[in-house]
Amino acid sequence: MVSYSADFSKNPGWLDLTINNPSEEITIKTLLLFINDNLLQWQLFASENRPEHFQSDRGEIIYLRRTN
Repeated sequence: MVSYSADFSKNPGWLDLTINNPSEEITIKTLLLFINDNLLQWQLFASENRPEHFQSDRGEIIYLRRTN
């Protein structure tokens, strides 16, 4: 089972994904920034605390682009 919580009052927004299975619970903390209508900036933090802002030295920053 996967659940999530989001706080878009922050900039960048916070999105936490929680994965529950019989043996463990894993929470992946993320930062999200909607750059424009077609581009999203995203960074994941699986085993560490989430910083307030994107930090390139804390893992990959992913850009997702919508295409038609």
